[in-house]
Amino acid sequence: LPKVGEDGEFSGIEISAIKPGSVFEQVGIEDGDVITSIGGEPISSVGDSRGLFSAFSNGEPVDLTIRSASGDETTRTVQIPSE
Repeated sequence: LPKVGEDGEFSGIEISAIKPGSVFEQVGIEDGDVITSIGGEPISSVGDSRGLFSAFSNGEPVDLTIRSASGDETTRTVQIPSE
């Protein structure tokens, strides 16, 4: 889901409904976390969020910057196996 900050600006993609055993769960992403950048590029609009899906299309590792519900930011490398 698109996440809008207190200032009304788009601030990333909020993650919800993580499936047990999924790659996202395995790297520690939790429901409510917000992905703020993909491969070092900030997600600052709905259009940018489309990059999240294309980033995983080739099965290569992708660095995601994630802000937790507590406000901590971390970068995690995620790789979704190509089918």
